[in-house]
Amino acid sequence: MEDYSQIVFLFDNFRSPQVKRLEEDLEMAGIPVYCPRARNFFSREEVKLFFGIFLALSPEVQEEVKNYSYYEDCLFRARKWAKENIELQEWILEKRKRELEDFLTEYYEILSFSPFREILEKQEENPRKAREIYNLSLIGKMIQSFQKLCHMKEESEIKKPEYLKYFFQSYLKNLLKKV
Repeated sequence: MEDYSQIVFLFDNFRSPQVKRLEEDLEMAGIPVYCPRARNFFSREEVKLFFGIFLALSPEVQEEVKNYSYYEDCLFRARKWAKENIELQEWILEKRKRELEDFLTEYYEILSFSPFREILEKQEENPRKAREIYNLSLIGKMIQSFQKLCHMKEESEIKKPEYLKYFFQSYLKNLLKKV
């Protein structure tokens, strides 16, 4: 078969272990999978790691969201990754000392670290890597939308940590509830 887009599987439940296993097997075989109703964006490793690193920039915000299991999982992954990546660890510690910049600036800086850098450098035909690249671009769009929604500007009287708290406590939490 040349055109995989002509194959359709219909399932009652896109989140069942069997469906997820089939999806992974197809991706590993190089067959792209499109499943818009699966709503598994927030469960992807690169997404959890990104939000964990983004959250790690502010210990105050971490304290505010500490009882939310999704964020705890994200932070756990970020801490684990930072232990193996001294450069990232140092960057996070340095960022904590200074005022946060524009969130899109922080987004691009986070993407400059491993594993995001490797994901973006390997723009190969591997469907799993293509999905990771797509997911990272969606995060950028989410951050950009948040900044527009909040009219987030450099000269604002509202401090960036307040915006970050609002991002995690309201904006992202509401998106997570929709999934």
